[in-house]
Amino acid sequence: MTQSQVKQLLRRYLDGQASDEELRLIDRWYDSLNESVAYQFSADEQSRIKARMWATIEAKTTTDALVETPVRPLNTGSRTPFWRRSWTVAAAAAALLVGGWLGWRAIHTPVVPPGQFRGELATVSAGLVERNNTTSHALRLILSDGSSVVLTPNSAVRYPARFAADHRDVYLTGSAFFSVSKDPQRPFRVSTDRVVTQVLGTSFWMKTTPDADRVDVDVITGKVSVFARKPAANAPTAKQASPGVVLTPNQKVTVFGDDLWQTGLVAKPEPIRPDVPDAPAPVVALSFDEVPLSTVLDRLSNIYGIDMDLANGGLSACTFSGNISNLPLYTQLDLICRAVGADYAVRGTRILISGRGCNL
Repeated sequence: MTQSQVKQLLRRYLDGQASDEELRLIDRWYDSLNESVAYQFSADEQSRIKARMWATIEAKTTTDALVETPVRPLNTGSRTPFWRRSWTVAAAAAALLVGGWLGWRAIHTPVVPPGQFRGELATVSAGLVERNNTTSHALRLILSDGSSVVLTPNSAVRYPARFAADHRDVYLTGSAFFSVSKDPQRPFRVSTDRVVTQVLGTSFWMKTTPDADRVDVDVITGKVSVFARKPAANAPTAKQASPGVVLTPNQKVTVFGDDLWQTGLVAKPEPIRPDVPDAPAPVVALSFDEVPLSTVLDRLSNIYGIDMDLANGGLSACTFSGNISNLPLYTQLDLICRAVGADYAVRGTRILISGRGCNL
């Protein structure tokens, strides 16, 4: 959505005219942002927002019992939906409109106890072994094929005691890290309410929100296919039933609702490791002495499996000297770009380096 469309929808909420679908649309849009957005509103609009927010809060707190909201573990890596962040940040004038929306969503969104199977997903996985992590620490499980699952707190997984001869199906609510044993004859599939992730042998994170409205898949090793899950009655069990995306190491996809898919890079890319269970990330020495920028980027691209592009030919004349070993990728790029007077930006699953270049 454009900024004008967002402002229009938020003002419809302010006037009490926004539909439930419009509220969900704004919710998904906000969670997809990588940086904060500020809007300017008049003094009258700010006053109306404050009044509407307080009226809603007072009406609910005087008639409804308080509901304890589960605390999401920090180690899942998921971003907290904007409507669950503290509404007090609305004191800043530029964020007042979002603050009004914040208060409404925090009160009207039902709390969904995590780690429980519901609806059609519960039906198709009925009768399987279920492990529900009710502890405060991650729980490691070993499946019958040797694959492992690291189940985060408040998450649950269902799986057969022994996998079938032609497929390996697992069902997840919450978040888990999967390290899958290779078996070309039996694809390994992880299903959530929204999507299916299919592999032959690899490792990846799969994370869902308690309301199942968002799914994140982060690939660590190997290749992963992610596609929308269809109800069991409408889709074959042995093959992909709908379009999706194919991800390689350090790539991710975020699925919002039923129809919004965003591919990108994981938050902390790591050097590609051998595609074997529990293989550690390799330690790579990266020391350069007046090396052409294009050569430095090619080296990083090979290490991380991420395509890196120069925005203009003038950057090819730049050289880099320095030791950037044992640093996170984005820190490495910060140092390289600072040395040559350039900037970098993540564009989907690629990284773009832009700047004036080093031509004399």
